[in-house]
Amino acid sequence: MAEPIIGIDLGTTNSEVAIVRDGQPHVFAENGDPILPSFVGLADDGRLLVGRAARNQWVLAPDRTIKSIKRKMGQNIKVQLGEKEYSPHEISAIILRTLKDRASKELGM
Repeated sequence: MAEPIIGIDLGTTNSEVAIVRDGQPHVFAENGDPILPSFVGLADDGRLLVGRAARNQWVLAPDRTIKSIKRKMGQNIKVQLGEKEYSPHEISAIILRTLKDRASKELGM
């Protein structure tokens, strides 16, 4: 059997991951939602929040939430989340890891 073809769209606002099955794209969903908002946040207890949970938090705690990080790619800056600073690449990696985990779960890997 051929290796699956997997594609990731790291978007400024939303991201998603898909596979090609029988020549057609199939977007991996979590809880019925194929879209992962491109938000990363820090919960009250220190956990990292990614996606919808981080986007929901942004309304109440924008100081603990990062959005639109893709616009800062290539800039030599850091963003603060709690006590830690992250580069745009590190925030993007958190989003990409979440998408990779979503695909791995769907594919049973």
